Amino acid sequence: MRGVLVILILFCLQLAIPIGSIVANAPCGMPGTMVSGKGSAYPTALFVTWSRDYCATTPTTKIEYESYNSNGGARGLFNTTPTHIFAGVGEPADDISFFTADPGKLARIYQIPTSLTAVAYVYNLTGTNQQRLSGVRIGINELRRAFGTNTTIDWNNPLIVASNLESVRRFLPAVPLEVACRPDGEDIDIQALHNAFILATNTTISSPQLGAGCTNSKERLETDDSVRRWVNEKSGRIGIVDYRYALQQQLPMLAICRGKTRGDTSDKCVSPSEETMQLATNTPVFNPLPVWPTNQNWYPAVGYSWTIFRNDLTAPADKVRITELTRFLFWALSTQDSTTRQQNYVPLPANAKAYALGQLCRVHIDGNRVITQGCPN
Repeated sequence: MRGVLVILILFCLQLAIPIGSIVANAPCGMPGTMVSGKGSAYPTALFVTWSRDYCATTPTTKIEYESYNSNGGARGLFNTTPTHIFAGVGEPADDISFFTADPGKLARIYQIPTSLTAVAYVYNLTGTNQQRLSGVRIGINELRRAFGTNTTIDWNNPLIVASNLESVRRFLPAVPLEVACRPDGEDIDIQALHNAFILATNTTISSPQLGAGCTNSKERLETDDSVRRWVNEKSGRIGIVDYRYALQQQLPMLAICRGKTRGDTSDKCVSPSEETMQLATNTPVFNPLPVWPTNQNWYPAVGYSWTIFRNDLTAPADKVRITELTRFLFWALSTQDSTTRQQNYVPLPANAKAYALGQLCRVHIDGNRVITQGCPN
C-alpha cells in the first residue's frame, strides 16, 4: 500500500525521523538489541508508535522498520546475510509470490496477524440539488460491474437508486459512475484486497467479467493522495484507498449493499467501521472474507496485515533478536489496542488476537518458550 507512504512522510516530518529507515524508538538512546524489520508500508506508523511506547518499558530493545514492500520484505528474511529479522506484509504469506514460488519456505516462518485493514470506496457526488451527497450506498453487483467491466452505469441507475435512502435517491444525478484502480504489482495490497473481495463475493452479474477487480481501461493511480485528488476533481468518481487513510482525511465512504433477499424489505447495506470490520474477521483467521452472510452486519472488503519472521535461525545474535521481537509483539497485541485506534488502525478482534498471541506463545528458543505467562488457554 504505497499510498500510506504519504502518511508516513507527514508522520516522519513531525518526529524528525529520516524517511528511508525508521528507527522507531531511537530516543531511548541505550545500548542493547536492535530488531530490524522491512516490508509493506501499511504498518509503518503502527510499528513506530508501538515501539516508541515499548521503549518506556524495555529501553534496551530498539525496533527499526523500513517501508518497502511485502515481497521485498519477505525475500530479505532469507538473504544469506539478512538485513532485517521480520517483515510486515499485507496478505497471508501463502498468497505472496515469493512463497508461492517456493512453498517450502512457508514452514520456516511464523505468521502473526497484526491489525485489520480494509478497502474504503471513497467518492465525490454532487446531487441534482447542487449539493455534495453524503451517506451514499451502492450494491455489490453495481460496484463490481463498474470496476470489472466496461459497462457504463449512471448514478441514477434504478438499482443504485433502490439501494439508497429517500434523502439521497431523489437527488442522484444522471452522470456516469467513473472509477480508478491502483496499479497491479507487488505490494499494492489495497488493489489485491479489492480484487480478492470482488472475486470472492457472491454476485449475479450477467455482464462479462473482463477484468474482475479492474479492467485495463480504468484509470490507475499510485497513491492514496493521488486517488483523493482525482476523485475530488469531478463529480461521479469512486476511488479505492485504505480505510485508515479515508479516516485521516475525513473522506466520504460508500456503504456496500448485498441487495434484497427473501423476507427482506430493504437492501442490507454496510459501511466500514471498526465494529463491522471486526465482525467480518471474528472467525477463523483468513484473508480476505470469502463469503458475505445475509444475516450479519459485516463489512466484506476487509483483511489482515501480518508480521512474519523465521523459525529456523540458529546464530546466537539472531536468537536474541527473535526473542526480543516475540516479546515486543506479545506486549503490543495484548496491551496496545487503544494506541492502535489512536493511529486509526483497527485492532484485531478477540479470536484473531487469541490466535496471534497463541502463535507467539509457540516461539521456542533452544527448546524454551519465549513467552511463559499470559498465553491463551
